[in-house]
Amino acid sequence: MKFTLDDNHRAELEKLANSGMTPVLIAQRAKILLLKDAGKSATVIANEVGVSRHTAELWIKKYRTRSEVDSIENLLNVGKGRGRKEEITGEAKTWLISVACTQPKD
Repeated sequence: MKFTLDDNHRAELEKLANSGMTPVLIAQRAKILLLKDAGKSATVIANEVGVSRHTAELWIKKYRTRSEVDSIENLLNVGKGRGRKEEITGEAKTWLISVACTQPKD
């Protein structure tokens, strides 16, 4: 099955891949999809982007199996629940910052 991006998705991916403000992981994922659209294999894409072949295949598969209502940004982001959980709550951070920013009493 041939991999093709629709014009709107291609434009959005090019914008993400070429923007200096895009997080590196999101830019890599956008480049993976753009290179696949250009007809390159997962191995070539992996070498060009600097990821494993498995990672390239994963993001290509995610794009192919996306739902019609998914935006490109939602597709390329990693879902909540990944990574280390916060040990300090937002409320505790706020208190700590307020204490650190107050003038010491003589």
